[in-house]
Amino acid sequence: MPMWVAIMAWPLLQEKLTTSQWIAVLICFLGIVFIFDPLNTNNNFRSTCLALASGLSWAIGAILSKRMHHQHPNMDLITMTAWQMLWGSIPLLLVAIIFSSQPTVWTAYFLGIVLFNVIFVNAIAYLLWFYALKYLEATFVSMLALLTPISAAISAWLLLGEIPNRIETIGFSLILFGLFLLLLYKGREKLT
Repeated sequence: MPMWVAIMAWPLLQEKLTTSQWIAVLICFLGIVFIFDPLNTNNNFRSTCLALASGLSWAIGAILSKRMHHQHPNMDLITMTAWQMLWGSIPLLLVAIIFSSQPTVWTAYFLGIVLFNVIFVNAIAYLLWFYALKYLEATFVSMLALLTPISAAISAWLLLGEIPNRIETIGFSLILFGLFLLLLYKGREKLT
């Protein structure tokens, strides 16, 4: 997703990256390539295409949200988050109903997990996401989303004992290095 945002933010939001920032973005992108491991013949091409398409759609959403903030600076972020989550949940619900292999068993535990994910994980995360998009450059904010696969891998390692392989570790290292460079360049930019 961040690569898509970086490409679209220049013509659509007039957010121009310096050469140093582009290098940092490309290093992060290389890290993503390592994580996807395209040379692995066991990878499903369809899954990879769906992942790229989901990144593109999220990037379009980020660009549109940023443009909306420019056009309506006093818009309430909670309202925007609620509407986006409402409209976004309708197709997800339809897909879940159509492609569900088993009927859902609604227990108190399951309902608690659903509510926790809806209220805390999604609603608060998206509210913070839109807040960051409102006040920071879209490319910079989207690059921070690359911490998600790293935190997921660390969680899987600590909670499930899944140790990342060497290729994934190289990918994570490249992402962290690219983000470090981006933050370094961003800090220098503010000082000048």
